[in-house]
Amino acid sequence: MRQTIVLARVVEESVHDGKPFARDLGHLPKLKTVRIPQAVVWLNSGDSIDVEKAHAHCRTEGQGWRVFTMSMSVADPLETARRLVLG
Repeated sequence: MRQTIVLARVVEESVHDGKPFARDLGHLPKLKTVRIPQAVVWLNSGDSIDVEKAHAHCRTEGQGWRVFTMSMSVADPLETARRLVLG
């Protein structure tokens, strides 16, 4: 059965919280940690062998990548994978 194969992960980054601060008075900006979902299409039309290849790639790559398979009729597989990986 042909399906779309998507790899996704969550990356945590520290960003400025947007509140003003006075560096000249020695105050540092306040940082907050945000979770950013990332997704890439591995293959638009893959089968079970391609899914195994994607799993093997994720194991060697590490860094929290997960494999998602979706029907080819899903309108936006990247957005769907981002939502799934955030849980």
